[in-house]
Amino acid sequence: MHLDGDLQDLHDLTGGRPYEIQLVCHFMFRRVQSGKDKYMRLSFELLEDVLRELRQSQDEDARPVISAVKSLDRTELTKLNLLLQSAGKIPVQQLIFASVTAIETDDTAREMEQAFERFIELGILSDDRGCARFRGDDFDRIVCKYAARQRKIQLSFEHSPVRAIFAGRILMSLPEMVLAIDAEDEGPLPGFFSVYGQRRSSEEQTHILSVAWSSLKTNGTVIDICRQLPTFVSEIYGHFASNEEELKSGLSLMRIDVLGSGVDFTSYFCRVHNRPNSIDYRAQPQLLEEMRGRAKLLGGSFEFDVRVFEGTTIDELLDLVLLLGDDRILAECAKKHAEQAVDAYINQNDKAVALIHAARAAKGIHAIDDDNASNIGYVFLNCNHLHAAADVLRVVAERTDQHSLAKYNLGIVRLLQSDRETAGRLFEDVLRIERETPFPSIGVLLIPEYSGGELRTIERWGKSLRENAEDEMISLSDAANLAIEVIKKMSTA
Repeated sequence: MHLDGDLQDLHDLTGGRPYEIQLVCHFMFRRVQSGKDKYMRLSFELLEDVLRELRQSQDEDARPVISAVKSLDRTELTKLNLLLQSAGKIPVQQLIFASVTAIETDDTAREMEQAFERFIELGILSDDRGCARFRGDDFDRIVCKYAARQRKIQLSFEHSPVRAIFAGRILMSLPEMVLAIDAEDEGPLPGFFSVYGQRRSSEEQTHILSVAWSSLKTNGTVIDICRQLPTFVSEIYGHFASNEEELKSGLSLMRIDVLGSGVDFTSYFCRVHNRPNSIDYRAQPQLLEEMRGRAKLLGGSFEFDVRVFEGTTIDELLDLVLLLGDDRILAECAKKHAEQAVDAYINQNDKAVALIHAARAAKGIHAIDDDNASNIGYVFLNCNHLHAAADVLRVVAERTDQHSLAKYNLGIVRLLQSDRETAGRLFEDVLRIERETPFPSIGVLLIPEYSGGELRTIERWGKSLRENAEDEMISLSDAANLAIEVIKKMSTA
């Protein structure tokens, strides 16, 4: 879920915890009732009301953790916030190495270590086998968080994996980039290559990319990425099928290798070249070079390597998919175009674009599911590409005997091709199937009409078993019966 403004602030402030949300909302509403605020909003005055309530509910003075945190200045609170991200899970030495290297703090590693020692002496943190752990309970945590917020410091009590610290810095400083692989255990960071689509862990995906990295030439094309990394083709295709101009512009991949203080990992980032305000980070290496220098001072290393790939066209990429011979990948790509064809035809009323996507989807007709294949056939049919429609719909009709919608549309094709005998058999078959197993969901249908020696078709919305049928809708059985009547009328004309 994405939240804006005060809603996001409320979520960040409370950590999404129901009790704290209710507490803050209660005081926001109370301030509106009393006329102190015109509307419910977060403010420092509100936080003071919340803290006053918390103090009244318990003896704050008897809580040494709260007293110690309140004695800290803003600089010390900033250091405390960084160390709290250990949360008893991340070793402090790793956290300090990551934070200093990723420019999350201007303090030196030694200064952060001294701050950790001081917070232990004050009783705010404890050393739990090298990890920092907050010594207070939930009440202490709430009061400390709200007290710090009054001083414009937002304390976080959630652990932050070191890989995410580096990713956060790069993504924040170079906003045109995204993570190439989204690690499953690091929260909702965006990923260019989907971990979940291939049902592999982020470690497996990273290993696949690492093995192929040396083979990816800097002066290659997106096609070269797909040849070397066929397991990522469906993700690349799925992204660019709706952004063909971006595909033509190409992309860059960046690899970072981080080592030091127990930290050891590799991450990949991606940048699409023609994004608005996109920055070529090869020409602006200051951030990455500074991170490299900081890691070296800490006895570690931060290395980065950039590979630039020229663009290609979606049709060239589709040709490669066909050459790979992987029906699973082909089915995903063809399905994408089938959906775009229907969207262009029905929602955008753009037959030219619909035909382009239908033609691409038809290349994977043997791999695509029956419903999407039937939709492709309908687009061809209604755009008067009868031979293409027949080829697609025949595949569906031969593959399954129960797809009454595909058979109906194929019957319309045959009728328009003057093959009334075949059309009649198909419409009779539709009636038989509909009596046994009615087709569950119908969008639009072409209904034949014959008048004055001329055969024409009109579009009508079809009735669906999942919808409340309206008067102007027509069932598939009624449409088939009308088509049979048209054939009879034509035969006697």
